[in-house]
Amino acid sequence: MMPRSSWIQRDSGQESMTATTKTGSSSESDSSLSASFESLWEAIEKAPRGRTTDGASNDAESRAFVQLLNEEVYCVTTSIEHEEKMQERFAKSLLRQIECKNDYPSYFRTEAKDIVNSSLKLRSAVDKNKAALESIAARADETMETECTMILSQKMSVHPWNAANSTLAVVLSDIFQGIHLLEADEKRESEGEWEPPSSFERSTTKYWVEPTKLTDLLYTCIQEVPLLVYGKSGRLTTDKDMESLEDDKLWKNLSSKISSVYFDSPSMCLYKDRIVRKEGAQLLRARWYGQKPTGDDILFLELKTHHEKWVGATSVKERATVMEKHMAAFLERVKWSYADAESIVSEANPEMKEEELSKAASLLLCMHDLVVEKDLAPCVRSVYHRAAFQASDSNALRLTLDKDVTMIDERSAPQGAWCLPEGTRVRSSMKKRVPFPVFEVKLAGSEMPQSLETLIANGVIIEAAKFSKFLTGAAAYNSDKIKILPYWAEHPAFNGVFQPTQRSDCIHDQSPASSKANSRVNSTFPSPNVALATTSSEVSMKSTSRSRHNRGLFAGIFACFKSSKQHRIAPRRPARVEPKSYFANERTFIQWSSSALWLLSVAAIISERESADGVPYLTNTGLALCVGSIILLIHAIVVYFRRIKLMQTGNPNGYVDRIGPIVLTTVVFLGVVVLLVEKTRKVVVNANENAGGFLRPEKGKCVLRSSNEGVSALLYEPSDVAVDDENDLLLTVSLTQ
Repeated sequence: MMPRSSWIQRDSGQESMTATTKTGSSSESDSSLSASFESLWEAIEKAPRGRTTDGASNDAESRAFVQLLNEEVYCVTTSIEHEEKMQERFAKSLLRQIECKNDYPSYFRTEAKDIVNSSLKLRSAVDKNKAALESIAARADETMETECTMILSQKMSVHPWNAANSTLAVVLSDIFQGIHLLEADEKRESEGEWEPPSSFERSTTKYWVEPTKLTDLLYTCIQEVPLLVYGKSGRLTTDKDMESLEDDKLWKNLSSKISSVYFDSPSMCLYKDRIVRKEGAQLLRARWYGQKPTGDDILFLELKTHHEKWVGATSVKERATVMEKHMAAFLERVKWSYADAESIVSEANPEMKEEELSKAASLLLCMHDLVVEKDLAPCVRSVYHRAAFQASDSNALRLTLDKDVTMIDERSAPQGAWCLPEGTRVRSSMKKRVPFPVFEVKLAGSEMPQSLETLIANGVIIEAAKFSKFLTGAAAYNSDKIKILPYWAEHPAFNGVFQPTQRSDCIHDQSPASSKANSRVNSTFPSPNVALATTSSEVSMKSTSRSRHNRGLFAGIFACFKSSKQHRIAPRRPARVEPKSYFANERTFIQWSSSALWLLSVAAIISERESADGVPYLTNTGLALCVGSIILLIHAIVVYFRRIKLMQTGNPNGYVDRIGPIVLTTVVFLGVVVLLVEKTRKVVVNANENAGGFLRPEKGKCVLRSSNEGVSALLYEPSDVAVDDENDLLLTVSLTQ
């Protein structure tokens, strides 16, 4: 039985789809294929609410509605698949024309973009219809006590509801690659099989992909550079595909399954160096493609080394090829000689030239020395499917898209094993899925394509600076050994990755840049817990700010040495710390100490003057300056250790000193004020005492006074007298004798 709502209409041979609301108004004015689902809404409105008077549920009405829902879903699914087949036929026809070179490249590009736009509109319509059906199912469960939501979720978990047909992306990749070759006047026969270089030096930027916009990203990538499949060249669409395209060819057949086992020490020393981006921080992993290698199968040992800009070197990834059977010896805590490393490399690479063999052996020896020195063992494994996009003759632009990124706990690997054995039962607690596909843009001397800039502006991808699978997995399974979590741990979407106890006691980075970035991520990728997480983050920020404000100056010293059980969130963009930063911190401490010592010297001079001259008002001034110098010296040591803490953790905030200048200015100002007040008070007292005009003796002073103008004061001598008690005489000064 066909559903009562009319689904298919045709206009000028073109087909499109949209979902409409209950009232039947179209969400796209130019659509000619619409799904209003009026019959489903009418069935819900007419159905009795809840249960009958005798307590029995309305089973008949519920079964009828479920049947009607299944028919509607089947009808929509059929229409979507029909539309996809039409697009596939157009794409294959265009590919044949390009191979025949029977038209201009500009015409082919226009036709290819039309197919891309048509496919994107189809996905948008599918998403709207999916949302409409989910709303109907939820309403039916509420009013009719059905289980439509569960039934619908099962149907929506498969193609074409869960994702676009990736096979069309493969055909479009061949189309745009053919257009590029025509525009460059090159022949496909000139392409050689691509081989990855053993050492990479690129600027890499990572992004998270909004899951429902994965198709938009795929189509944008293939317009820039073609799909790159390891070991294949030329057209990826086979002759069999030209007859009938298989479903999801990109992710099932052409994407690479990549597995990497990361190694770390029992104390997580590699993690701790990488999380703060310490100069020279290293990462060691074993990587393979496809099934797990055994025996003589090869795998790749990769060593990543991080370098800061002030070193004058770029971060580098180096790779050595070895056989799986040598991995047990590689992890043994026994020192190797160069000959040991050379024999392992030469066995895995029998055709390698002598110069390359020497470099590879030295690299392998360096890796093994790291294993012995740091006591490295398997820590975590990452597994994902990667689609790569790159021109076969250029390394200028490389795009990779990692889907279904899963982290597996490797700490339970047997003693001496380099990973969990094949066939090991992995419990659900040992597997965690990264919530977003990860997109990487690797540039080698080129600029970011404008099309990708547009995706960033539209929120299809959002920058996840320095996102690391290793940091994610290592932090998720080793919370008891680390104190710093990566910044993405506080994103609501990672609730299932990091343990609640890790997230609830975090100290958040309070930088404005970090807060702005996090709010941008949350607004771009909404989550049901975003509002709650934002509120909790704001409360945490306010309480943390108050507690830091109330701790006082002395807490800064002890905070540098105090161990805390709380997990701290690493800053989104760590501060660049160079050796000269520590020297600058020491110079600043010395300058503040010099200011304090200067104040202390002034206070000592003033106090000495008071004791020598008998001036009592100088005592208060010297005392105030002395106390101020001590406060300034304490503040200098607090700021010194606090900045060391900030630099060691890579925190880009908290270096501004707002207290020191205020303390110094206040102390000097108060000293001057005390000095002026005491001096003024003394002048006033002296003026009052001399107001009567009488001569008063003052110990240790000889005062010359003149009361008559024009008459020499010497005529009124003696100006002073001396008493001779022994002879009972009064002695005076005489001008004549």
